[in-house]
Amino acid sequence: MTTTEKNKMKEFAEQVSNEIIDAYEDLFDSKSADIDQEDYTPEEMYEYLSAYIDKGDSVTDFIEDYDWKSYTSELGLFYIKE
Repeated sequence: MTTTEKNKMKEFAEQVSNEIIDAYEDLFDSKSADIDQEDYTPEEMYEYLSAYIDKGDSVTDFIEDYDWKSYTSELGLFYIKE
């Protein structure tokens, strides 16, 4: 990835992180849930998304097509807050 693409991916990772943390706030706060908010920081999401992108895809195409709600199982998120 170019520097510009990395910056785009970092911004997108932060957006995804914020959406996940907002959607799962109650679950992260629950002591009975086996889910850790630290696994969904912008840095963690950047690492995950950077590894997930197909090498043939552009970052722009990946960002346009990626919806984390379609990958809850892969992300370890099994409960979607409505």
